Amino acid sequence: MVSLFPVFFPVLAGLAMLDLKISKFKDREKYIMGVLGLNFVLTLVSNFLFADTHLTFAKFAGGIEIAFHIDSVAVFFSTIFAFIWPLVGYFSLEYMKHEGEENRFFAYFIASLGGLTGVAYADNLVTLYLFFEAMSLLSYVLVVHSRTNESLLAGRKYIYYSLFGASLGLIGIFYFYSTGWDTAF
Repeated sequence: MVSLFPVFFPVLAGLAMLDLKISKFKDREKYIMGVLGLNFVLTLVSNFLFADTHLTFAKFAGGIEIAFHIDSVAVFFSTIFAFIWPLVGYFSLEYMKHEGEENRFFAYFIASLGGLTGVAYADNLVTLYLFFEAMSLLSYVLVVHSRTNESLLAGRKYIYYSLFGASLGLIGIFYFYSTGWDTAF
């Protein structure tokens, strides 16, 4: 279970930021960089101590499960995500100063990293689908953050495209599972 800290820690830490109501720039910077830095360390520990680990998080009827596997591809991508996110977070701190509601922006920014890491660690199509959708929904808030007409229009398009793509993906997953092809993944 420790191997999944890079998936769930950013989601919980990001969403906790909504309740913390950090008002000072320096406090916000410390929290964001602390969370992202700790997540980087957790990702490295998870990737190298639990490499080639398979973990089933939940099982449902019909053999459907939410499962994770830390293989070489997951190590590669999750390490890149965990390295890039603090850099983007650091450079966006100054940029977001004038935008307002920075806590909301950074809460969802941090939480989306957990969804992205879940995509990297996914062991099957169901897990991949769930975490890709979680990442998409969490990043929707980033698209509409400024609440201008343009950003709301972009957010509407984002949701439409995301729902359309997710529907096709879900149909594909149902097809693969109905044919028994899910064992190839």
